[in-house]
Amino acid sequence: MPVNMRILSIIALFLLMCVTCAAQNKNAFLEADPSTLQQTLDKFPTLFNSEDWKLINQKAETLFKREEYSEAENFSLKGRILAEKLQDNLLIARSFHQLGRIQTQVFEYKKAKESFEQSAIFYTRTAKTPQNKLEVGYLLKDWAFIYSNPEFINQSRDLNTALFYLFQA
Repeated sequence: MPVNMRILSIIALFLLMCVTCAAQNKNAFLEADPSTLQQTLDKFPTLFNSEDWKLINQKAETLFKREEYSEAENFSLKGRILAEKLQDNLLIARSFHQLGRIQTQVFEYKKAKESFEQSAIFYTRTAKTPQNKLEVGYLLKDWAFIYSNPEFINQSRDLNTALFYLFQA
């Protein structure tokens, strides 16, 4: 094998290893705690994209379905951090909505209410597509569930708001 071919083979192998290591490091950052992810995003703002948000979101949904709520909340928070860094209002709204659903399952109704309010704010900043309208409908349904929940009504002592959201749903 000529010397030039050996050099080209070594360069190709080196580039392949660099790409593989970067992909593994990226996955490690996605699995890390939210503060580490935030620091990574501050240092390398173009490292992640909306496809990475989808992976985080799917992981959170899987954990939510398995009733592993603390881990699901952790991944939902990471998704929100990434969506905010990407400055994508739709992804931010979806992240807040997902977080609110998780908080509802662990009976943190006040936090869920705040998450749903944030989600609604970011949904209003997105385009009005049929899919977004459907997502807003689900948001209203989840919001109405909180306001119609007897535990939340007893905590907040706000029956009028509960009846309003039941009517909206």
